[in-house]
Amino acid sequence: DIKLPDINGYEVARMIRKHKKSKSMPIIFLSGFVDQEYSEFIEEYSNNIDFFQKPFDSDELRKQVKHYLNHK
Repeated sequence: DIKLPDINGYEVARMIRKHKKSKSMPIIFLSGFVDQEYSEFIEEYSNNIDFFQKPFDSDELRKQVKHYLNHK
């Protein structure tokens, strides 16, 4: 999720992307909240990032997860 109590999801994703082994790891956000920081984040880290806004279609989420698992 993007809005977490102590740190937001964008910061978690940035920390993941700083490490060589996880730099290209897919990240899927599930959130009911979209803000300006989302647009800035997508511009900065556009590869292997997906965003599903709540409520979301679970079949579409499953499809995207399968896509990433088949292309690792």
